[in-house]
Amino acid sequence: MIKGKGNPNEHEFAEKIGVLYSLAYAVRMMPKQGYTPAGYFEYTVYPLEGIWGLTEEGKKLDTLNKDEL
Repeated sequence: MIKGKGNPNEHEFAEKIGVLYSLAYAVRMMPKQGYTPAGYFEYTVYPLEGIWGLTEEGKKLDTLNKDEL
């Protein structure tokens, strides 16, 4: 999960998503590399799902400002 504030079109958000997916796939593939962590169960890495809300300042604006997400 990533929690934060700001425009999702920014480079920082893309980097965070890349790290999140890399980690999820690395853990998912561990058993195929011969290592199974304790408590591991096979899972599916699902597509990205986003839940967005506006800041209090963003709610006051007449138009959407993605920096206020």
